[in-house]
Amino acid sequence: MACQNGIWFGTGVAAVSAAFYGLNVACVPLVYHAGGNVHMVNFVRPLFFIFFALGLILIRRKPVRLPPRALLLAYMVGVLFLAEYYGVHTAIKYIPVGLSILIVYTYPIIVSIVAMFLGKEHLTARRVFLMTIAFVGLAIALGAGVESPDLRGVAWSVLAAIGLVFIVIISKENMENHDFGTVMFHTMFMTSVIMVVFIIGGAELEWPTTSQGLTALIVATVTYAVATTLLFLAIHLIGPVRFAVIDNTAPLWAMAFAFLFLGETLTLAQMFGVVLVLVAVITFQATSRRSDLQ
Repeated sequence: MACQNGIWFGTGVAAVSAAFYGLNVACVPLVYHAGGNVHMVNFVRPLFFIFFALGLILIRRKPVRLPPRALLLAYMVGVLFLAEYYGVHTAIKYIPVGLSILIVYTYPIIVSIVAMFLGKEHLTARRVFLMTIAFVGLAIALGAGVESPDLRGVAWSVLAAIGLVFIVIISKENMENHDFGTVMFHTMFMTSVIMVVFIIGGAELEWPTTSQGLTALIVATVTYAVATTLLFLAIHLIGPVRFAVIDNTAPLWAMAFAFLFLGETLTLAQMFGVVLVLVAVITFQATSRRSDLQ
């Protein structure tokens, strides 16, 4: 019963993480429309995250220090977060947003394959089928066009996907013996250090010039910190594969919040895609839990 409750809890944590990440994604365009830029967003979010993670460490009375190997892994993930940040934002300069996100969300399938080769997960035909259905549903929901895509955009999206794969895999290993809050703190410390180097090197910070843009920045920053905190916790609780599959719903949450905040609409085909994703994800989690408990 304790194992079952832990899996249910971890599944819920992963779902909430995806929802908060979707809200963060929906707020970022409002920041850009108000005059902010990608360098400013990518600087503010990890900088806030450092203090957020430090607060979690102090409240929970966990150690701040990590041994050398764990520290190195945390720093590696910090670099990979920047690859994911800039990969997506640069890709959409060359290819449609839907296609970019679709390429990025090949990462759950890649995570499963990598975990199988590492002996961490058993990749069954049923799991492959359900992940494929989720991916197809996501393609329909995003309305991703594939007509003569610019290879530069594809390459940047692939970089972001690879970054996510290794963020999930490395973080799981690092948190097996170390507190997830401590790991997060050092990860975001490295991300912030690199952003400071970018700024010193000439990257300009452009801030939102309206109250709506500033509010969107605050919401995006806080929800990103919460989403990523829950990401680390979910990976620790249910493993990289189950988390990655649930994370397929993050773009759907972004679409839902864009509908509310930006006035975007969904076609019948996109709604069908949303249903496919949800059915595949729920079935994957339900059958995985039964296998774990047998």
